Amino acid sequence: ALPFFAQDAGYYVSWLLNDEYARIELDNYLFGWASAKKERDHLHKTNADLRLDLAMTEHELRKRDQLIDEIHQSTSWKITKPLRKLKEAMGKKRN
Repeated sequence: ALPFFAQDAGYYVSWLLNDEYARIELDNYLFGWASAKKERDHLHKTNADLRLDLAMTEHELRKRDQLIDEIHQSTSWKITKPLRKLKEAMGKKRN
């Protein structure tokens, strides 16, 4: 906060370091950027993986729904409809 107030008052804010401390500060700065980039890349990959999983899930759901529709349109499904109704009625009667 102090540098902000100094700059707001019209002073130029800076740090004065010798070579050794400047090297340490620069290394810390670069390490921080490298860590942030690594984390960002990891999040980007995770996001891409999640999008792929979602796309696959949507594809699988469409495929499943299509298969169910095909079953419902099949002759065997239509023929066995009375038997399924009878089974449902018998199950309700027992309860």
